[in-house]
Amino acid sequence: MTETSLAPVRPAGTGETFDVVITRPGYDTIRFHAGWEHRAGDWESRLGQALNCSAHPEGTAVAIEPHADGDGCTSPAIGGGGLVGLAIAIPLERDIQPPESRFPDLFDRLWMVHGWSRAGELWSAACSLADQWAEEEAEAGQ
Repeated sequence: MTETSLAPVRPAGTGETFDVVITRPGYDTIRFHAGWEHRAGDWESRLGQALNCSAHPEGTAVAIEPHADGDGCTSPAIGGGGLVGLAIAIPLERDIQPPESRFPDLFDRLWMVHGWSRAGELWSAACSLADQWAEEEAEAGQ
């Protein structure tokens, strides 16, 4: 199933929704509103796996907490502009220093919004577009 909406989804019965909270020592804490507990569990698991292969501040922790209105949640969505916006953001992300401040990175956020398969398709298309622009810029500079 492809996730495309970040609107809070209320599970039947409890009315309780959940956030995934990323604590990064030396950086702001990030809260993503996941809605249902199972989605929060999926996000927590994926981001926990990403800690094994992504630069991040030592001591970074990912946890699930009940959502409370006014907690300052951030959307995992990447800024507007769709595919073009993503193609612009990919090379810019490489310039963010220090690298550990990027966690969670663009692909992790893309996955959170669209699910694994669609995130891979979008990432591939955006990388191709970014590569095309870089080639055109190199050719124009010769």
